[in-house]
Amino acid sequence: AMSVSPYFLTEEWANAVAKSGIILPEDSYMLSDPAAEKKWNFKFSDAITRSKGPDGGTNLFKNMTFYVTPKVSVDIKLLKKIVLAGGGKVQTTNPTIRIMKGKVGRYVVSCPEDALIWRPLVQDGYKIYSTELILQAVLKQDVDWENKECIIAG
Repeated sequence: AMSVSPYFLTEEWANAVAKSGIILPEDSYMLSDPAAEKKWNFKFSDAITRSKGPDGGTNLFKNMTFYVTPKVSVDIKLLKKIVLAGGGKVQTTNPTIRIMKGKVGRYVVSCPEDALIWRPLVQDGYKIYSTELILQAVLKQDVDWENKECIIAG
């Protein structure tokens, strides 16, 4: 929803609108989650602003393709929807050095169980990311390529 929704509002906004009978300004009812903001070091308000982008839509994953290896535990259909909402693509083809060098903006999302697939990529200088990279990027509306929590190898 961060990639496509214009506002994230509290339940109080809906109650106040129902009670008043008119659409109220959203600014006073913006959602916040101090615990999540502290845990992942971000602010919802900043993330929502970033999610709108300069053209009013999201471009978080624009021109990016994520190659997801077979043993990744996240539901691939859900992951595809999340990345697509951010303007990117997901492929389930096993990534090879040839594929990765074919175009810029290609990244590997994997897990330790698929090391045989990605080990040659790491030896060629590529980083291998966990699904946390995508999930945190969507939450923060900013991709942190250097976040050690999201890098499996490389």
